[in-house]
Amino acid sequence: MNVLSLFDGISCARLALEKVGISIEKYYSSEICESAIKISNDNFKGIVRLGDIKNWREWDLEWRDIDLIVAGSPCQGFSRAGKELNFKDERSGLFFIFIDVLNHAKKHKPKIKFLLENVKMRKEYEDVITEFLGVPPILIDGKKGFLQARPRLYWFNFKKKSEYVGDFKNISCILDVDNDSKIHKTSDNKRVVGITEDKRGFRPHRGDDRKTGIGELGRILKHDAAYTDTITTTHAPKILVRASENDICYRVATISECERLSGLPSGYTKSVSVRQALKAIGNGWHVGVVAKIFEGLNT
Repeated sequence: MNVLSLFDGISCARLALEKVGISIEKYYSSEICESAIKISNDNFKGIVRLGDIKNWREWDLEWRDIDLIVAGSPCQGFSRAGKELNFKDERSGLFFIFIDVLNHAKKHKPKIKFLLENVKMRKEYEDVITEFLGVPPILIDGKKGFLQARPRLYWFNFKKKSEYVGDFKNISCILDVDNDSKIHKTSDNKRVVGITEDKRGFRPHRGDDRKTGIGELGRILKHDAAYTDTITTTHAPKILVRASENDICYRVATISECERLSGLPSGYTKSVSVRQALKAIGNGWHVGVVAKIFEGLNT
């Protein structure tokens, strides 16, 4: 399969395709973030770098040979966490360039497959995208088997399932071994400190429950096997180690735990700093979710 990945990030799409056994002949990537490109190059060889999507008309590729176009166009304009400028936001307005690329590819291959991902947004914005693509989106939250309360919309034109469920049974699936023994709770019973010798592990973290969101259970990974609701952000999520009425003890997730939480192999982001890695993971796709979607390409 020949793949064109727009806003490619750290090439989660390629990882997801390989996860479901789809052989890739050529993988074309359009990405401008240097740290994301560094992570991608550290894990894959032979990716054809195309540069900025704004220059797509200058790309030298055989359009008739492209089998699949994937894109995670910037979401900041649609996110309820932002100003919701929708298509007026320059970043989210890049969606229309994606449409130009897709329509150009369709001229050479009318039945080309595509996948577009974006955040859950107002219905009026969602309907605009749906009108352009001609297919309704599927909302996948990630709570069922992916350990993420991270709702995302996926528009694609190949076989769909009635439900998308991941393989994670509980939080122990992503935890590093023996890190919990390195947790220290201070005497005031409100501040906790995580200590590790691994510079790419969890960082020292202090703060009371109000400032750190210890009460926001959606941001805490719990050891309870029945509890799998969590969230990935550009900051490392917290892992609850112990909790009772008078005792709260947690630590910040390690980079490897954040990687596994998003379906990435441990060490996938090792070529960049912790800060760059967390940002890249937060901006990337959940590999497990997208792999489940890509299973539809095999049928």
